[in-house]
Amino acid sequence: MEEENQKQPKEAGKFIKIKKFTFIMGIFLVIFLTAGITTIALTFGDEKVESLAPDKHAEFEKLYTTYDKIKDNYYEEVDEEKLVDGAINGMIKSLDDPYSAYMDKKEASSFHESISSSFEGIGAEIQEQDGKIMVVSPIKGSPAEKAGVKPNDIILSVDGKSVEGLTSSEAVLKIRGEKGTKVDLSISRAGESEPIELTIKRDTIPIETVYAEMLDDGVAKIQVTSFSEHTVQELKTALEEMSKKDMKGLVLDLRGNPGGLLDQAIEMASLFVPNGKVVLQVEDRSGKKDVYKSENDGELKIPVVVLIDDGSASASEIVAAAVSESADIPLIGVKSFGKGTVQTAENPLKMDLTSNIRQLNG
Repeated sequence: MEEENQKQPKEAGKFIKIKKFTFIMGIFLVIFLTAGITTIALTFGDEKVESLAPDKHAEFEKLYTTYDKIKDNYYEEVDEEKLVDGAINGMIKSLDDPYSAYMDKKEASSFHESISSSFEGIGAEIQEQDGKIMVVSPIKGSPAEKAGVKPNDIILSVDGKSVEGLTSSEAVLKIRGEKGTKVDLSISRAGESEPIELTIKRDTIPIETVYAEMLDDGVAKIQVTSFSEHTVQELKTALEEMSKKDMKGLVLDLRGNPGGLLDQAIEMASLFVPNGKVVLQVEDRSGKKDVYKSENDGELKIPVVVLIDDGSASASEIVAAAVSESADIPLIGVKSFGKGTVQTAENPLKMDLTSNIRQLNG
């Protein structure tokens, strides 16, 4: 027994030495093979990877080729960012949709100003339609309204330069300017044989959107001129003020309101639509519907009517349709502007893109 025990350590030691040697040689072999494979991959790998992973945007090959040709061969240096903006703008224009537009940084900044606290300009909501720039509505009390600009006017030129073919964002940049400066507009109007020439002095356009007054017999009139960041809060304040004056009825005036922020429209409609009833349905191209319902915790217990006209657009039409169909509130006036889309401002890869989804009111 003693002799066997003495032999085992020697045999065990011999066994361990053999395993270590094999292990070390195995490591060297792995390193050698890895280095060889890496060398082959670096030498021939690009073509193999390319063939295994085809370009999933191969349809842009023409675009890339054109971009490179212009950049390398045009007779003068080109602005690369301007080329890219132009390509994106072309894609959006090909949709033939007056409500979809690409905005560069400057245009996007101008857009965000128009729904915040204030901006400088003439105060008119415009849109591109069939290659022409059309006035949706002038803002209440704005230089545009005072100068006689009306809904559906077509702006032919700004300071003598035609705006035909421009996007609404491009036209806005030409019309806006510093307070105190003037802009010359040539306008075409239905029923007028000759263009109307207007010189308008730009001013600060405050985004005060709610105007309230008490009429006879306790009937309050509240005009909402657009839907900006604080419109619903302004309306709630106005309703409280009118209630203190013993309001017995309400006229909600949405005439000439070109629209604005969707969330404000939904929240405003919810002030009048009973809790749980539909305010808005938005349907995308696959048929998927998003349904927005009123979360109202209290209804107005007084008679309400809503005024609309051909300058009532977008968010105004959402509110008007919602209160009519879900709260049986009468609409008084004429056919509204007729914008059946909801727009969202997107910023993919640091680009400002306004895109559309289809809307079903009520």
